Amino acid sequence: MPGGAVEPVPQRPGPLNMHVNIALRYLRESKKHQAIARSVTTIGGFLGFAFFAALVLVAIEGPHEVDLRVAAQAEWHRRAALRNESIQMLQSVLVNHSNALGNLSAISDELLQLAGSVPLVEEDHARWDWTLPGAIYFVFTVVTTIGYGNFTPQTAAGRTWTVVFGFFGIVYVACH
Repeated sequence: MPGGAVEPVPQRPGPLNMHVNIALRYLRESKKHQAIARSVTTIGGFLGFAFFAALVLVAIEGPHEVDLRVAAQAEWHRRAALRNESIQMLQSVLVNHSNALGNLSAISDELLQLAGSVPLVEEDHARWDWTLPGAIYFVFTVVTTIGYGNFTPQTAAGRTWTVVFGFFGIVYVACH
């Protein structure tokens, strides 16, 4: 043959050929199984990495978020007390001056009812960002470089951890 290529050996029917075909089929199927195993390992490794990174974020950012909630509730209670004090002051002013102006008492009653009926809404976002599902969501947005930015770590340790796991996670996603 030209170019130094080797001539293929003709296949003969028989038990040896059957065993060779079985071995070749096994190798092809084995390669499929290897590809599947490689994919499962890659996905499993990524999910394990994301879960670990999320657990660390929950441990770092969770207590800080609780502290912020406690401070927000204290502020809400301070504002509620201030509101109640203002209503009482308004009531005393209106009652004291209603005798001089005659029918001001009807107006004062309506104003007090109106002030009492306005609900004092607690300024709570009603969402905890640094739960495990929220942290996993954050990890996925960082390592896939989507980065929605709807919540971010507030502590220096959380930001540092984001840089570390973000670097390795982005490299992992890019290579696989």
